[in-house]
Amino acid sequence: MSVCTVVLILAEKIQQWLSERVVTAFERLMGLVLVALSVEMIPTGIRTFVHQFQ
Repeated sequence: MSVCTVVLILAEKIQQWLSERVVTAFERLMGLVLVALSVEMIPTGIRTFVHQFQ
């Protein structure tokens, strides 16, 4: 948790230190991770919902 706090506090300086292409690539990578998590969670939620009625 303390690592997250430090990263958030220093985010602006980290962004200035990295190039714009690196920041864009990191944003896209994090978006891909979020999409993968949501795709994994949707079938699990549907399965749980359907099993409630059986």
